[in-house]
Amino acid sequence: HPARNGVIDDVQNSFRHSPAFSLLVTLQFTAESYKEQFLKDIQPVAEYCKASEPDTLSYEVLLSDKDPLQVLVLERYKDKDVAYAQVHKSSRPFLEFRPKLQAMAEAGND
Repeated sequence: HPARNGVIDDVQNSFRHSPAFSLLVTLQFTAESYKEQFLKDIQPVAEYCKASEPDTLSYEVLLSDKDPLQVLVLERYKDKDVAYAQVHKSSRPFLEFRPKLQAMAEAGND
């Protein structure tokens, strides 16, 4: 079917010419209070990505339907070197969030 092949060709070409960079981060918390604090802390990052990072293609915080203490963060960027490494990782909300996450991990709360 010609139209179907055209769609497949378009999809294949988009993968070849613009390799998006994706991350799937799984966090396992030891208590509901830590999970709730994480959700509160990451909210400004997620909001900023949607409003101010056009090359962040997706930034989603997902709650597990099987484990109430598990959170997944699905991130997708136009590319790794610029959209992720330069733009996202240098944003004010990310830089404010990162030490909070590190402190939580060091305390054994994630």
